[in-house]
Amino acid sequence: MSTQMVSDRLNRMNDLQKIEYGLATMLRPVAPPKDFMLDLKGRLASQPGVSVAFPKANVLETLVMIFTGLVSGILLLVVGVWAIKTVIQRRRLIDQM
Repeated sequence: MSTQMVSDRLNRMNDLQKIEYGLATMLRPVAPPKDFMLDLKGRLASQPGVSVAFPKANVLETLVMIFTGLVSGILLLVVGVWAIKTVIQRRRLIDQM
């Protein structure tokens, strides 16, 4: 193929085709070794050596955690509101003096 023909062909191709053409002209495929392919096939087809076991959820534990979280959140909210109310009241007392 002459340089002019290659240039004309590249001008008509979109970017992806240009990349594909450039890679095809620079790179040559290499066949992997047979033993590598057999080993890879065996590892992909076999079960993993390590498995993760998730314990069954205990319903009572879950309910206790949810209840404790809700009570803690409500208590934190009540204490926060009380603290803000106290600060506001003390400022008013200081301003009145």
